[in-house]
Amino acid sequence: MRQVEAAIDSVHSRLRAEGREPITIDPETLIPLYAEAANGDLIVPAAELAPRYSSVGLEDHPPTTNPEAASVVRALADRHFPVIAITNSARRGSTWRDYLLDHAGLEFCHVISSCDCGAAKPDPAIFREAARRTGIAPGEILHVGDRWELDVEGALRAGFGAMLYRGLWRFYPPGESSDADSQGSSPTSGVPCVDRLDELLEGGILMVRRPPPDA
Repeated sequence: MRQVEAAIDSVHSRLRAEGREPITIDPETLIPLYAEAANGDLIVPAAELAPRYSSVGLEDHPPTTNPEAASVVRALADRHFPVIAITNSARRGSTWRDYLLDHAGLEFCHVISSCDCGAAKPDPAIFREAARRTGIAPGEILHVGDRWELDVEGALRAGFGAMLYRGLWRFYPPGESSDADSQGSSPTSGVPCVDRLDELLEGGILMVRRPPPDA
């Protein structure tokens, strides 16, 4: 086990020295690098191992999901708003999408992970992937996220609308929140804020019902 952990650490250190974050690389590419660093050979092709690698640990250490999110996502879907999740993660978006649907009732049109597109928030590229998949112009997309630098600044740089969600701030581990996050509470920021996701359904924020895709 120590040899495997050392191999993983070695690969990650090398990638970062090259200016590449491991969470922006697909598991199918990472697995052979780990095997090489451990002086081992792959008995099973990386293409077959990658889905298993992507889901390892999810059942043993399930992520905490926002209890209000499922109902809001369903309400937006009923109004024909495509809802996409964007995450910085070494797990594939397809892994997250299946898990969130089965365990939290969250039915996203797509889940885009940083390892899917080679870019992590706040890089505009990961946001533009959402526009590409939906066929919706960036200026017509609203990104809602809880981190100022990653979510708000990244979305704005991609030409998206941005909204800061403060409902998760109380769950931040000590020291994780940053001074930058508090900028969103300033009226001079020009970025709207919500403390509850269901506020998206109130006050005219998203009250205009989009036409069905085939209309």
